[in-house]
Amino acid sequence: MEGFRAENNNEKINPVSLKISKDQIERVFWGRSVDVTAEELVKVFAIISHIKEKGIRDESEIKDAASDLFDELDVKLFTYEMIFTDQTIDEIITAKEIDSITMDFNDIPIIIKKGSTAESAVKEWENAGYNSPEAIEKREAVQKEKNELIQKQQSIIDKKFSEIEQLDFSNLESVIDWLYSYNTLDIDGVDMYEDALVEKFETEGYEPKDNDAINGMVGEALNDKEKLGKVIIGYLLMNGSLALRGDSLKNSIEEWKKLAS
Repeated sequence: MEGFRAENNNEKINPVSLKISKDQIERVFWGRSVDVTAEELVKVFAIISHIKEKGIRDESEIKDAASDLFDELDVKLFTYEMIFTDQTIDEIITAKEIDSITMDFNDIPIIIKKGSTAESAVKEWENAGYNSPEAIEKREAVQKEKNELIQKQQSIIDKKFSEIEQLDFSNLESVIDWLYSYNTLDIDGVDMYEDALVEKFETEGYEPKDNDAINGMVGEALNDKEKLGKVIIGYLLMNGSLALRGDSLKNSIEEWKKLAS
């Protein structure tokens, strides 16, 4: 029969994964999203699986069946000629089973297999991208850079923290300036020695204050520079990260310094 490609004794024993080359369909991808592409590939796999399950082995019959299914499933991105090359037809005829089709999208394979949905295929594609050698290498480079930054910043923090032993705790302005400056050094991943910091300040008569305590003390302390200074210190001990959120706290400290003693 014309178009017949293989005898039974030439059939492959193991399941085959069809690889759709970029040469076949590269222009299809221009401006397309991975979601739309995966949805179309699910349809293509359904067409190939149908032809294989029906045992169609004549090329002209394969073309007729596939063309009808392309129309029925409303395949828009691909044409029969893009998918059903001579090599693909040979694979379909000679394979014991077509267990998947794969196609690279942005150099990462989209894999469609039995039971795949467009959503599951895209998720696997995203995961493969995350775990690709290139992605892993990039993450490792970023992490190395982050580790170097943390190490450098930790050295600065260690040096600054060592100054606490020479700090004049009777001088409120010096204490507030030092504590504010110290808190601005905080970045993710460093050790700010919070427990040791609070313990040292408590031995010098300063205690961290939560927001409720602060709110209860501010009114009484507004006209007393020393009391208000201790409120600010208590606030900085409890909310050190606020020093990283802009100039509001810094401006409040500057206003406090202008108060008459």
